[in-house]
Amino acid sequence: MLSSNQILSVLVAIAVATANAAMGPVFSTGPVGSGSWIREATSTLGHEAMGFGSSVECGASDCGTFGAHQWVDTKLILDTADPNYIQTFVKGEGVTGGEMTTSDGGKTWVISDLNIPSFTF
Repeated sequence: MLSSNQILSVLVAIAVATANAAMGPVFSTGPVGSGSWIREATSTLGHEAMGFGSSVECGASDCGTFGAHQWVDTKLILDTADPNYIQTFVKGEGVTGGEMTTSDGGKTWVISDLNIPSFTF
């Protein structure tokens, strides 16, 4: 069963993914369950990240085209195991790949290659 925080994150990701005037392809996870956080991430080590994601964004009206790119073998390590964390994973339109798996009951999650398509604003 999804928590209200997990449902909210999915709704936000869907809303963001449909706002193509300022944002292109997107993917996200999180937030984690109550009392947990992503324990290890290079950009947040020492902090309590509640989710993880990426998007193509533009703050102007003339950004042109952003090239296709990938996230390769991404690993998320949660502070405590959450076997339902996969239910928070959302991929926006055009994003392919990115199978999310765990082999330790939900403490460590591996996301296979995510393919983010090119996008023209």
